[in-house]
Amino acid sequence: MVAAALDAGVPCAYVLGDAVYGADSILRRMLEAREQPYVLAVRGAHFMRRGGDRLFEETSPEELASELAPKDWVCHAAGEGAKGPRLYDWARIRRAWTSKGGFERWLLVRRKRSRSGEKAYYLVFAPPGSSLAELAAVAGLRWAVDECFERAKDDLGLDLCEARYPGTDGIAT
Repeated sequence: MVAAALDAGVPCAYVLGDAVYGADSILRRMLEAREQPYVLAVRGAHFMRRGGDRLFEETSPEELASELAPKDWVCHAAGEGAKGPRLYDWARIRRAWTSKGGFERWLLVRRKRSRSGEKAYYLVFAPPGSSLAELAAVAGLRWAVDECFERAKDDLGLDLCEARYPGTDGIAT
């Protein structure tokens, strides 16, 4: 569906998705081939390679984030919430590979500012020179999308109906 929307010329600054989409390497490669920026969540245990001179060494977002220094973290808003800006600490780790068009790959890490310090992780494919603040704001847009879906479920009862997608035999609820 994402490819069909892009093929149809639907304007899209970034593709956003949860960890199901972030784990989909076929989706990521398709977007990268189109030079379509994305910020896709991944789980802390997501399998990754370190890159560079340590290309064949396995790692995870959680492990990479544990190596960040205190100076690597910067407070940025992830959008507006009901009580004002949603503030988190953010850091990013450059991935070793860039595209032919100069697009950069990052591991973006969001950390709660509370005592728990809970983290969330995102794989990023972004235009050259994208700032940490911009990437944090883009990652924060997912909440707006999630809120729209929840509201549609509540207000329109979309969680109670079934719909068929044209050209498929699958049913979505």
